[in-house]
Amino acid sequence: MCAAPGSKTAQLIEFLHADEDKVPSGFVMANDVDNSRCYMLVHQAKRLNSPCILITNHDSALMPALVTTDNKDPTKTKPLKFDRILCDVPCSGDATLRKNPDIWLKWSTGNGNNLHG
Repeated sequence: MCAAPGSKTAQLIEFLHADEDKVPSGFVMANDVDNSRCYMLVHQAKRLNSPCILITNHDSALMPALVTTDNKDPTKTKPLKFDRILCDVPCSGDATLRKNPDIWLKWSTGNGNNLHG
């Protein structure tokens, strides 16, 4: 979630391909709600040349339930569950406020709203 521009996604793909003798059984699904940021993700993924990445452009709060073919019975499907989810959410700036108390004098709710349209 919030995967663009893609450096952490690239690290996950490289980790997935750590055993270079075979194609990994898993994959990385990278999602970002912003369409233009997804283009950055695609550009980053092309450099990796991996068959194990899926890029989606969706609001992660409304992500649909995904299904996959059941290995035991190919005529049926089963829910696709993730081993791990990494959500690199946009910065709130609160660490900067703690490090630089002078910012508090100029801070307003409008400042925070400007960060997250």
